[in-house]
Amino acid sequence: MLGLIWKDFRMNRGMLVLPAVVAAGFTLMGLVVNSRESLVFAASILPVYSSMIVPFFALNSVTLEEKNRTLAFLRSLPMNPGAIVASKFVAPFLVGLAWMGLTAMAVAALGIPAGEGAFSLASAALLVCVTLPVAAVQLVVFFRSGAGAARTALLVTWFILFLSPMLLPGSKLGAMSLFVMAANLKPGVSGLVAAGALVVYFACMLIAQAIFRRREL
Repeated sequence: MLGLIWKDFRMNRGMLVLPAVVAAGFTLMGLVVNSRESLVFAASILPVYSSMIVPFFALNSVTLEEKNRTLAFLRSLPMNPGAIVASKFVAPFLVGLAWMGLTAMAVAALGIPAGEGAFSLASAALLVCVTLPVAAVQLVVFFRSGAGAARTALLVTWFILFLSPMLLPGSKLGAMSLFVMAANLKPGVSGLVAAGALVVYFACMLIAQAIFRRREL
């Protein structure tokens, strides 16, 4: 399965390189002109992008699989179908954790105080976890109905979980306020949220494996 995970990483490496280059550019500009605003902006790009990287990494991965017909090729090989499905769940999860770990270290290295875009490693991991159910739903839909349905599932799930609360009458919530709220939950609440998201994510992996095996029969 490690080979499958590495394949996904190579296919989607542009999703990691581009935001890193943008953030590095703003950081360099801030250091050169001694602009704290540029440093804060650079420090904010990484965690904001990290809260989206898992579902979009997963979606891009399955879209490329369908476009290149590599999934059909893998199914023709003497490989465990469960491992093929598991790699689609494990790869985005590992990429999200790695990105958030690097983000936390980068923000700490820039010396940006908390409240100005800085996030601890714990809150960074939480931001990855809260997007796991979104990625899980779209992956299950992909193995059931294909990449087109997975894209629709991503939009619908994202709207229900993250955008619909901002449309409620009298709501004063904004995208950034929701983001900061999620990043700064109390440790006990954060643990429950992360644990629940992980349970949903890997339960969906088992569902996707069952769907894929049934398609094999």
